[in-house]
Amino acid sequence: MRILLINTALDHCVTALSEGGKIVCSLETPGRRAYANLLFRQIRELFDADTVAANEIDGIACVNGPGSFTGLRVGLAAAKGLALVHDLPIAPVNTLLNCCLTMYDADVRERMTPLPSTWYVSLLDARNERLYGAAYAAPVSDRPHWYIEHEPWVGAAADFFDCLEQRLTDGVVSLVGGRPNCRPERLVIGWAGARPEYFPTEEELTDRFGLEIAMRSGIYGFAETLVEMAVPVLSGMLPTAEADEIAVLSDEVDLPSTPKRVELTAVNAGNLLPLYVSLAQAERFLATSPSLPNS
Repeated sequence: MRILLINTALDHCVTALSEGGKIVCSLETPGRRAYANLLFRQIRELFDADTVAANEIDGIACVNGPGSFTGLRVGLAAAKGLALVHDLPIAPVNTLLNCCLTMYDADVRERMTPLPSTWYVSLLDARNERLYGAAYAAPVSDRPHWYIEHEPWVGAAADFFDCLEQRLTDGVVSLVGGRPNCRPERLVIGWAGARPEYFPTEEELTDRFGLEIAMRSGIYGFAETLVEMAVPVLSGMLPTAEADEIAVLSDEVDLPSTPKRVELTAVNAGNLLPLYVSLAQAERFLATSPSLPNS
């Protein structure tokens, strides 16, 4: 199965082609550029480099936010246009999950021994000492699925870490969602983009959580794991999202009591929507700005 990947959510414009669950060709252009011109040029270069035509791909995986307002509009418009013309399914992926899977792939490549129980904490600067954040439990041998330990959320950095600290000590020995809800042995914390100056150091977080901490920053690209997850979804696509639904990151601190399995959901072009920071922002945008094409 051939998949085109598009990520214009951050400062880098990232595109890739995958086949058989592996990325075979990718392009990444750093810095804020004119996404409208850059993205389509990169897509053309991908097809030329791999001698694949647009009508020969089987689906699209597209990062739908949070992220750059202009970048998201351009990336989603490109995905929707290609999907409409070639009748392709789309797997929308939020920026935080993309960051998490990229960190996991790097971990697997760099560590020679089996990974200890690990949570991957994905963060994105929301300015004014606020951040977008989420935490995911990595798969282990006895449970091959990813779990969401902290739902994607936006708010003050201090509130996020208070929430995460509570999660790390909540229900340590109980069975939740059919799996052991155990405290991890380590946290890998990564920034989708640049790490802001206000963020604590590894030493400060180690003292606070009492865990091994690994820190990464400047994460922009796609993970092989994302492709592997997208293949079964795109190969059996059934639209599930309604076109008038608004995807929103909550501003409220709401700690999930039951970790949910990570599931990608395929949609058709008409149902691909950006992930907004809040309901109010989404409503203002839909009321005052031209919407992305739905047909």
